[in-house]
Amino acid sequence: MDVSFGGRLRGLTFLETGRKLLTPEDMAKKRSSGKGADEPEELVRNDEQEQELALLANSTDPHIIEIQRKITSVFDLFDQSNKRAVDVREVGSIVRALDLYPTEAEVEEIIRNVEESSGKGIVKLERFMPYVTKIILDDNLYKPIPYDRLRKAFKLIDKDRKGILDPAKIRDIFMREGEPFVQEEIDEMMNFCVNKQTGKIHWQEYLPKLCKYEAPADGPE
Repeated sequence: MDVSFGGRLRGLTFLETGRKLLTPEDMAKKRSSGKGADEPEELVRNDEQEQELALLANSTDPHIIEIQRKITSVFDLFDQSNKRAVDVREVGSIVRALDLYPTEAEVEEIIRNVEESSGKGIVKLERFMPYVTKIILDDNLYKPIPYDRLRKAFKLIDKDRKGILDPAKIRDIFMREGEPFVQEEIDEMMNFCVNKQTGKIHWQEYLPKLCKYEAPADGPE
């Protein structure tokens, strides 16, 4: 599996530099008040957007054609029926395989725009391709967290400043902050990050790999 947690990490609220980590008591208060993670606004498929997507679908621009070739190639890997259609539950995996880093809320936004109007949980390539092409052409959408910001967040957790974290602590934080990781996701991350010899997370070593970053030339602090 291609390991990348960039989008999921973007959904963790403590990565807002300087924000305190939520305690279980804080989370209970949020649930009781009915205030969770910010929900994206409902999108309407207006005529202007439909015209733009139609133009992209029929574009003869070599750059756009190459983008769409890549989208099709990745989409086909998830198309088990060979009908140029996938289950909506595959959308997040497909988009992230295209080196985009949406949060779970942003994946839901994409789904609302590409799911078949029949409501049967199906996404067809003919609609998915132009919509995701539009996303890729926008250099500001679904980019990974800046390396320095992510490093500051992990330094906030590493109170001893030793560059070593307890996996149990990371599990606890990542499974209750913002868009919490589910068990399968956190298990995959632990398998990737935990040093087999020490049983700890040497986060300065693994942070660039975790998000497909290139560490700054001067290396981690």
